[in-house]
Amino acid sequence: MNHVLRVLTLAVGLSAIGCVAARGPELSSAEIAEILQIKAWRILEPANGHEWSLEVVTEAPTVSARLLEQGSALVSLRDIGSDEYEFVLKQRGAHASGTVSLCREPEGSASICESYSVEFEPTPRCLEACSRALLARVESTSDTNNKRGCCSCLSRP
Repeated sequence: MNHVLRVLTLAVGLSAIGCVAARGPELSSAEIAEILQIKAWRILEPANGHEWSLEVVTEAPTVSARLLEQGSALVSLRDIGSDEYEFVLKQRGAHASGTVSLCREPEGSASICESYSVEFEPTPRCLEACSRALLARVESTSDTNNKRGCCSCLSRP
């Protein structure tokens, strides 16, 4: 009899959780992104023959006040732990995905993974003539001279 009581208690508990969720308001896209720790930006489609690529640079780039215009291309970063981010670049009807370590990239550079912070741009800011755009600043919290910027960049053939 105890075993059945435990099963019924668990079933009632699960049913109650389901009912509460069903009665609440639907989650917005922003709430889902926040829960899943996703940062996403709409950006312009690159010109024919060009594609956006994601790279981490070790120089502290000079950022203009000009914002990158919004468009139909999409770039997103999602924290997957272990100092890595999963990225998706959706452009020209296709998409690329993979992982990037903001604290270790580019290869051969000194790691800042022991102590760092990431500050995401709400809207990407133009670098150069908007052929590159700053998505986030990555800074060592133990070495003030070691700043990095994660950039979404146009690759030129």
